[in-house]
Amino acid sequence: MARELENEKTDNASLLDRRSYLKMAGAAVAATGAAGVSGLANAAEYETITVSAGEHKAIEVGDGQTYENKLIDVSAEGAGVAFTTSGSGWTIRNIGIKGEHSGESFIMMPGVESSDGEGLIENVYMGDGIKPKQSGGGVWVNANLPHQGVITVRRTHIAKTVNNGLYASGPGSQGATGITNVEDSYFHSNNISNIRTNAKGDRTPYVKNCVVKVDEKTPPCGENCSSPGAVNNRGVWSWYGTTKVINSDIQGGLVSTHGGEVETKNTRTGEQANLKPPKGVPMSAEEAAKGGK
Repeated sequence: MARELENEKTDNASLLDRRSYLKMAGAAVAATGAAGVSGLANAAEYETITVSAGEHKAIEVGDGQTYENKLIDVSAEGAGVAFTTSGSGWTIRNIGIKGEHSGESFIMMPGVESSDGEGLIENVYMGDGIKPKQSGGGVWVNANLPHQGVITVRRTHIAKTVNNGLYASGPGSQGATGITNVEDSYFHSNNISNIRTNAKGDRTPYVKNCVVKVDEKTPPCGENCSSPGAVNNRGVWSWYGTTKVINSDIQGGLVSTHGGEVETKNTRTGEQANLKPPKGVPMSAEEAAKGGK
């Protein structure tokens, strides 16, 4: 338990440093944002962005903006990408991350600044994983804003990350009540937890029509981990309040801490779980980038 509590207390400060670093890469952010932010895109076409060896590309999606139909290739040694958001009403859609991410940061670090605001992450592929024993994960909901609104993660594939697949409990540690809902998504062998929720406040986050599969492909933890090499891939981990898990199939267990609890409806666990990915979840970076099958 020490490893996970340590992460909850310390990741916020370290990620603030990373976010400051990303802002310093202003030219890269501006160039990428200008090329990728749009209102409409042809779902049959996408742009490929190739990240060079050792490069860590910063992409910021601002208030009311949509970033979509991109394949981001991080196959080169040490290559990575980090999405951040600002404001509310933003959308990240039809994004495929191709290749093993360097693990220098989380792939996405979104947040909604207004309590009545929303953000959407939809049809995204992060299934090629994070380099083992690094510090990065899939999605870290930005506790430093802090996240105050509602993020919906839909038809998203997150696999083989070191520091949580979806790490959304951080806002609660800052006293914030922003939540993250997950729909029609697939999680495969993410270390520490696959889906980690914040349920502080009067809104109840949910996990609906999702599949969590756990097997020997989980990468061991390393940096920011009190037990290097450890593997503990919880299914759904609820912090500070109630998380509802509906019509889902979950391996890795339904667990809670700090006053959290999990309520289930029509949900199968363990050997009873049906591990077929939900319909519409992208199974490759290319499929995600072009908007589906």
